Amino acid sequence: QSGVPFSVIIENTPVGAKWLQKYGSFYVQDAWTIAGRLTLNLGVRYDHIRAITPDQSSGGGDFATTYLADAFPELKEHGFPRKDLWAWNSMAPRAAVSFDIDRARKTVLKAGYARYYHFLNSQQIWSANPNFPLFITLRWNDLNGDSRFQLGEEGTLLSVTGGSNTGLDPEIRHPHSDELTIGIGHEIVRDFSVNANFIYRTDSDLIYNVNSGIPFSSYTPVEVIDPGSDGVVGGGDDAPLTVYAQDPATFGRGRSLLANPSEFGFENGRTYTGFEVIGNKRLSNRWQFVGSLVVSKMEVTTPTSEAGGAIGNIFQTPNNVLNTRGIDDLNQKYQIKLQGTYIAPYGIVVSGLYRYGSGLPYTRQLVVRGLPQGPITVLAEPRGSRTSDAYHWTDLRAEKTFTLPGATSRRRLGVILDLFNITNASTVLQYGSRTGIDLGVPRVVRNPRIARFGVRFGW
Repeated sequence: QSGVPFSVIIENTPVGAKWLQKYGSFYVQDAWTIAGRLTLNLGVRYDHIRAITPDQSSGGGDFATTYLADAFPELKEHGFPRKDLWAWNSMAPRAAVSFDIDRARKTVLKAGYARYYHFLNSQQIWSANPNFPLFITLRWNDLNGDSRFQLGEEGTLLSVTGGSNTGLDPEIRHPHSDELTIGIGHEIVRDFSVNANFIYRTDSDLIYNVNSGIPFSSYTPVEVIDPGSDGVVGGGDDAPLTVYAQDPATFGRGRSLLANPSEFGFENGRTYTGFEVIGNKRLSNRWQFVGSLVVSKMEVTTPTSEAGGAIGNIFQTPNNVLNTRGIDDLNQKYQIKLQGTYIAPYGIVVSGLYRYGSGLPYTRQLVVRGLPQGPITVLAEPRGSRTSDAYHWTDLRAEKTFTLPGATSRRRLGVILDLFNITNASTVLQYGSRTGIDLGVPRVVRNPRIARFGVRFGW
């Protein structure tokens, strides 16, 4: 902390974690057409998912024979017997309907509802595994000032996470999405149609780690000064921010429980609302084209970029849940894609792709020091309050295929030239987010213009 050794983490290495995932699925569907204009598609899907941890072991590392292992036995070598974690049997209904407005079948109304049960993430099973890495965080008193930890320099226990502190809620439910779509399609001229669709989706029963050992009520609210975007106290955009100081009596009592946080009073659902317009020119007269516009909004508490909630820490402390509800880190409000292909003379195929995006959301963070639990990092604004730069990217391809002589005409040689980012746009894709440290500093920039030559042989 501020350049001085503050804490040390002791781990129960080596951890030989093992887990098994077993799946079994089937679905049934059927379609009916009524009076040649109304079509119904109805179906149901069944999924059986089991999570199992076989015999395994951990511990026996550097600290296995020290006095620390007497206080934390998981540092000693020990084994775990086979265990069935959970089994889900889920039935997901699907229904879709389409109606030809005119008998010429040029305009069609469509609607659908479907439930989708989520794939079981291996990180979730790993997190629920009793043979989980143990992290013992202690104060570090660097007695000899060499910035290298030695036994005897450990101080107050700050936290214990993982290992036997990781549990599984026996009532955990299978996460799922419910999706409703409504759309209309119209063939304007031969081979060219336009479709407009509205999509609404909710994600429910999402899985995440919850701290079941330290109640949020044991934290005391503390008001600090948020220096704002300029990172300077007194710079004119300061504002009060409430954070939470942990009661030192609760240090080391944390427990992680893999569960559905909604069962513990946390808001953890996701909602997606989207509208898309798609124009499609089928291949005819030597050319084809697809263009789309998507306008979307996805509100989350836990971002989709995290591995199924198995490695996140949002529901561990009241500081972590500050400002977490907002726009998902991967949601772009506007996206445009234009893609076309033209078969030029001499069999040369030319294609292009243009993409526009309104930028990826990110959130300003603030590092708060001086609390009993040590430095913390909080979201200083609602999630997704800022976005990276909008981008315009164009790629082109030209390809010529030659039929090689021989006993068969199946042998073909293709020569390909690709040009990526032909305008050499240097769009900033990611900015730093920490107040007073790297806020607004470019971190990831689009690759420059690239030319690639390739050959393809088919037979």
